[in-house]
Amino acid sequence: KLRYLIRFGNETRWLADLESRKVESSGLLGPHEGVVKLDFRQSNREFLSALRVTPRTVMRYKLSSAGQKENRVLRAILSPIPGSRGDATVTLSSGGREFYRNELSAEDDPQDLSLPMPAGEELVVSVEFGERLAYPCGVDLRDAHVAVPASPQEGGRP
Repeated sequence: KLRYLIRFGNETRWLADLESRKVESSGLLGPHEGVVKLDFRQSNREFLSALRVTPRTVMRYKLSSAGQKENRVLRAILSPIPGSRGDATVTLSSGGREFYRNELSAEDDPQDLSLPMPAGEELVVSVEFGERLAYPCGVDLRDAHVAVPASPQEGGRP
């Protein structure tokens, strides 16, 4: 049985492996650890890793020179954390330009993201509380990575 196939080139960067420039997080009770890296490689899940992010957290990732290209894509599966009771708003930006914003409620199904990113040296992931304020609350970014798809001239598919 094939559970997972990983195909990527030298220009793919997993968010869980990127060193964040800065993580700012403050919950209702003050500063706290807003990001947890989860490793599911030894489990029977359909994904390998996740970044679990609580509201009022901003993560800033430095992108390599390959990340400054115009044709890069952020891919992930976005879902509310298991047992979530509150809503969370996720905002993604690069190069000072917001390219994604969405509010997830606790009842939402996971969403496949494949988002073209603007050029820039930094990826900013921000999670805030949504309309319904309740704990637990947060989002999982499953198998999140930044990729530069191969061009048809390089033998890849568009």
